[in-house]
Formats: sequence, structure tokens, C-alpha cells
Amino acid sequence: MIQKTIRQSKLIPQVSKGVDELHDFMVTMFWQDGEQGRAGSGVLVYSCGVHGILTCHHVSKPLMEFEKFALSIADHPHSLWVNTAHVEHLVIAEMNKDEKKLKDGPDLSFIIIRDVKLLAIIKSKKSFTNLDTQDISIFKNRPLKQIPWGVVGCPFLNSVYEKQANSLTVGLRDFAGMAKFRNRKVRKSYDYLQLGMPSDGKNYPEDFKGLSGGGMWAINLKGPKENPTPENVTHARPVLAGITFFQSLPNKKWRTVTGHGFDSIHGRFKKKLRQHLRRK
Repeated sequence: MIQKTIRQSKLIPQVSKGVDELHDFMVTMFWQDGEQGRAGSGVLVYSCGVHGILTCHHVSKPLMEFEKFALSIADHPHSLWVNTAHVEHLVIAEMNKDEKKLKDGPDLSFIIIRDVKLLAIIKSKKSFTNLDTQDISIFKNRPLKQIPWGVVGCPFLNSVYEKQANSLTVGLRDFAGMAKFRNRKVRKSYDYLQLGMPSDGKNYPEDFKGLSGGGMWAINLKGPKENPTPENVTHARPVLAGITFFQSLPNKKWRTVTGHGFDSIHGRFKKKLRQHLRRK
């Protein structure tokens, strides 16, 4: 295995390139709630024959209460408003109603895209990760702490709001960064990942609020089995490992981000989606 024969510190350029590609699979959702509105993150996925946005329930629940919401799918000025009647909300795991226990989960939802024209517009700018063809053996064949990790989403601190007399311009700037494995736990048939990230206000935001619903990814590296070197190792297709929903308080300019893990995504989510589609 590559990480056992080459120091991870020597593979930072390859991991960084893999992290940069995560922007292609994420989307930011914005809804007009209050003066500035609210925003949350999501991951574009394809599974069981349908396309949609995998996110956390505490993002999708308030969003779906409005007649429409906006999607940010490009790094240039644009406006893409979605009528909630053109999507379908599938709750995978309802968030904890006790605010003190929100950090413990569960908190997972899927927004199914039913509008063909909307799907075509998103595909023109973004990519959907195919959960049905992802190789999740990486989580079984390698210690989790040896896997290079990346997290992507849209922290509020990266956003810009410009309010004028009759309009509101919102700049939703997504963020992707490398992360370190902290822990994995299983509670009541859901698994949870905890990843650590700097929160120094320089290369990383001080606060990750708004990152909820974003993806936690395993950065896959590939190279020759014999005599791998930093020069002949490259990043391969990333594997979706989780969906974020909570951040810890800062500790020495680091925060721990918690999310549903790979069994919740590739197991519980896909099972519930198949059950839902059979009923349809």
C-alpha cells in the first residue's frame, strides 16, 4: 500500500490536487430567510438511477419549507433558482430534536432532482459522483488514519453579501481542505466520522458554520505496487466517505468536524433510497 512505503508528508502535492477536485462534486444551497438569507452545503450524487443532493437534515428541512431556493454551481456571477415542487425531499435520518444532542446525530437527507432541465444545467457545470460504482474497499483494507482525507463545503465566512435597494447579491465561495482522521463511532445503526482541520483564519476559515451538508472524502492515490515514489504516484477517483453536520469549538486553532460515515452513506442511505423508489 502506497501510504506504508512513502511518507504521507511527501505526498501532500498529490493529495492537494485530489482535494481541489472535490469542488466539482459540491453545491451550495441558498434560501431567502431573513435579511441575508441562509445557506448550506450539499454533495451531488447518483445512485439507484436518480440524481440528487446529499446533505444533512438540518439544512434540507428549512430549505424545503420555502417555495424556491437557489443553487450556486459556478465561480462566476449567475442565478439558478429552483422551485421546491421540482425536487423531492427524502429524509434518511431526522435530526435530533434536542439541540443539546445535535452533535450526536443522526442528521441526513437527500434532495432528488426531478426536473430534467435543471439536471442538465447542473451537469453543464458540475459532476455527480456515482455511489453505485465507488470502490469502498479503501475503508476496509487500510487503517482509517492512513487515508488522506479532504472536506469540502461553503463556510459562511467565505460568503459575501451586497444588499442594494431592490436586490441582494450573494457570493457563495466554497472551500476544500485536507483533514486528519480523528475517530469513527457507531451509534444506533449509523456510523459517524470525526475529522480534524485547522481553523487558523489563514488557509482555513476560523469557523466552519455553513459547511454542514458538505462532503467528507477519502483521497485515493494510485501508483506502482513495486518501488512507488512521489514522482510516480498520482491521485485517483475520490471516494465519498461522509456528510458533515457538526463542528466542535476551536482547540488550539483546530476544530473537529463530525459527519455521517461511509456505512451510513453506502449502506443505510442507498437501502432507504431503494425502498423509497420501489414504493413509487
